Amino acid sequence: FETIVEGFGDNGGRNDNLTHFVGGLLFRSVSPQVAYNLALIANDNTNDPLPTSELDATFKSVLNKELRRRGEI
Repeated sequence: FETIVEGFGDNGGRNDNLTHFVGGLLFRSVSPQVAYNLALIANDNTNDPLPTSELDATFKSVLNKELRRRGEI
């Protein structure tokens, strides 16, 4: 919950934090749409937010990895 409120941190770790955040949500069976919306909120609360295109690319990568883990693709 802290990530949603405090964001993804400083410039050097934002992508890693986004990856861990989204991966954890998807692993816990949070729907992809809800996970994406929570990632957007957390990104908005980041001091130097990731560009939307970068957030989208990272999210899609994590989602695809999770779907492969589940055997859905």
